[in-house]
Amino acid sequence: MNKQFIYDYLSSFVFQNRIEKNNEIILSIKSASAEGDGEITIKPVLPGIALSNGTLNLKSCYQRAERKHGYIEIVFAKEGSYETLENNSSVKFISSGDTAISSSDTFKISASRVPSGHFKMISLLIKTEEAEKTLKETFPILDLSLQNLSNDIMDNDVVIIRGSTKLCHIFYEIEKNTEKNDLLKLKIAELLIELKNEIRDAEKDFQFSKAVVERTRRCYSFLLKNTRHYTSKELSEKFKLAETSLRECFKSIYGIPLGKFQKEKTIREAARLLDEDSSISIQRLASVSGYENQSKFSAAFKRVIGVSPIQYKRKKELPLEGPRQQ
Repeated sequence: MNKQFIYDYLSSFVFQNRIEKNNEIILSIKSASAEGDGEITIKPVLPGIALSNGTLNLKSCYQRAERKHGYIEIVFAKEGSYETLENNSSVKFISSGDTAISSSDTFKISASRVPSGHFKMISLLIKTEEAEKTLKETFPILDLSLQNLSNDIMDNDVVIIRGSTKLCHIFYEIEKNTEKNDLLKLKIAELLIELKNEIRDAEKDFQFSKAVVERTRRCYSFLLKNTRHYTSKELSEKFKLAETSLRECFKSIYGIPLGKFQKEKTIREAARLLDEDSSISIQRLASVSGYENQSKFSAAFKRVIGVSPIQYKRKKELPLEGPRQQ
């Protein structure tokens, strides 16, 4: 299948490595400081439409590249979060479960980064004119105008749809059926129709000031250094933020609710204590972790670590196997 529209879009970007394999383009990314890397795989699935899968394990991969005319990019965040800075003033995030739509004709950002150092995505790169012709030939009675979609997001650098389970399901179906041409066309048509329905209610102005982002990051650093569980009210007062702003910004930056982050951190600290001293009782471990109920602690431990604290404790108590006797 013709990949030229992909190469046209990527022509002003620089990658450490670019490999073609089985109709796929595999792009390797490394951070300037060599602390992390990433890989994006792109393949054309229909005329004018390419599917991408990407994992970024780095803080930033931003490039001041020239944007090509006539493209739409639709990104679904599978894990982690991604941050963009617009006009050096307002910050937007796409985090786990969110969908972002942008047009190459209006998308202008001054910087971007991966705040937690990890971001996993599925995305569609659409060459508007070419893709619209394909879709209209297949579904002549449906209103699948990509130009209308582009116009809907014209006044916004990025339109973000928060946590849509329908869009999540459709993206996974697209990813799973890339070799089934007719079904793939149907799923992409379904995606465009659902976007049209949801984009009206999308949080077009869901953004944070640089001051809110900076205070939220300070809150995150503070929590990493302290074992105590803090309420959102305590943290909002300490860092001079409205509770709602703190919760929303924290979830957007780190891809996890503030309360859940603290609970998971507490459990991982309990696992660390078991690593250091496997003789500690589960009851004592639950108590120092702030749980009055041992069974609730055990359930939370298994949910985060994958095994119960007793199973984890037994693994730590197993003696190392010595040399076998002949």
